[in-house]
Amino acid sequence: MKKLFYKSNHYKKSRFIKYVNEFSRKLRASRKCKRQALDIIHHIRKHSVNFSGRNPKIIAAAILYISSCKCNKGFTQSSICDIAMIRAETLRLRQKEIQKIL
Repeated sequence: MKKLFYKSNHYKKSRFIKYVNEFSRKLRASRKCKRQALDIIHHIRKHSVNFSGRNPKIIAAAILYISSCKCNKGFTQSSICDIAMIRAETLRLRQKEIQKIL
C-alpha cells in the first residue's frame, strides 16, 4: 500500500497564489502589482516561513495590500477586506507579520 506524502506548507503557499490571483482580478489590479505580490510569496517561500494555522485568504490579502502600497496603486484596506471578507484588524496584524519578514 502506497503512503501519500505532501508538504502542508507547500500546499498552503500554493493557496496563497490562488487567492492573490482571485483578489487581484476582483480589484482589477495591475500586472505590476500582481507580480510584486507573487515576488513577496516567493520571498516567503525562500525563507521558509511557517504560516501554519493561519488562514491563507488573510495572508494573501495582506500580501496584496503590501504590494499595492509598494506599487503606489493604493488599494484601501477596506476595499481589500470587503473582497476577501475579512476584518481590517486581522489584515493589519498579518501585514505587520509579513513586513517583519521582508
